[in-house]
Amino acid sequence: MLLELSPDQEVLREATARYLADRVPAEAVRRLRHDPAGFEADYWQGGAELGWTSLLVGEEQGGGSISGSALVDLTLVAPASGRRAAPGPRPATTAAPPAGGAAGPAHSEVLADILSGATVAAWCLGGPPPLDRLDSVGLALRVDGDDLVLDGVSRPVESAAQAGHLLVAARGEEGLTQLLVPAATPGVTVEPLRTVDLTRRFFAVRMDGVRVPRAAVVGEVGAAADQIERQLQRAIVILNAETVGAMQAAFDMTVRWAFERYSFGRPLASYQALKHRFADMKTWLEGAHAVNDSAAAAVDAGSPDAGELVSAAKSFIGDYGTELLQDCVQLHGGIGVTYEHDLHLYLRRVTVNRALCGTPAEHRQRVAAVVEHLKERA
Repeated sequence: MLLELSPDQEVLREATARYLADRVPAEAVRRLRHDPAGFEADYWQGGAELGWTSLLVGEEQGGGSISGSALVDLTLVAPASGRRAAPGPRPATTAAPPAGGAAGPAHSEVLADILSGATVAAWCLGGPPPLDRLDSVGLALRVDGDDLVLDGVSRPVESAAQAGHLLVAARGEEGLTQLLVPAATPGVTVEPLRTVDLTRRFFAVRMDGVRVPRAAVVGEVGAAADQIERQLQRAIVILNAETVGAMQAAFDMTVRWAFERYSFGRPLASYQALKHRFADMKTWLEGAHAVNDSAAAAVDAGSPDAGELVSAAKSFIGDYGTELLQDCVQLHGGIGVTYEHDLHLYLRRVTVNRALCGTPAEHRQRVAAVVEHLKERA
């Protein structure tokens, strides 16, 4: 939540908010509950026209930021999505295009389709828990003549069944490699996973002897560790920003309810015990805004402490986001647990985002590892 926005940033934020309010009100989100994709193609293409998919991509590849700080610009879009519990595979698609651009002309056509919203690229990174560590990559890579062969399982992969291409992270003898693999490649199977979110769709992607040419490699074989780490940082910042938007929407809704709901002739908001709870929630909310803004700026600037700040933000927002939503549910009383009320839409989104890209406990371990490393160097 930047305190001062440039005119262009303000236009981006307001245009996104209006678009989401028009296209995905709460009733539309509920209707998408049983939709196989969880979002409509024209809706996603409309978002792409607003810049959702292109902010992190350089102008030479058809993208461009608003302010020169691309990730910071994207953190203006993601909270608006959280405020609506909006559909769409945003963390996956925003992580994939920058890597696709790094491949150069070989994948320029695919990148153009991703930026236009004509297709979706799903990122296959995760393997066995903990999901935030690069040594947990679930796919193995081996060289067989002129081909590269992929085996293993990656999960959870967002929107894999809807994706035209898979950005695959795989581990081989030379290290980590990223490849852009057409989803229809023989040997690729996609299995649906269950989730509490109404519109997000996650899958397990299995690869059994999947053969791809060396032209599928993004960058160089065995040299993708740093790129994957940067993509992971971006994805976490975007998830956090969306979570903060959902937290803000739930908090605002609960404050309004507390002033409108009367008990013994007084509004609920007038009771001191509830005032204390609202003060706690407001503190968590402002802290969540601040810590993720710092993380986004550090990642955008390539700061050496970006990884530590991102993990600190993921841990804080993951813990206090669910805590805030649970308080909002309780303060609403019985209606807070009904399907007809909008509150559960935000609770679902925050709960899923908490688990993606590493849990708060796993990110606390990452911060502890950084601190221990600094102690050893001292």
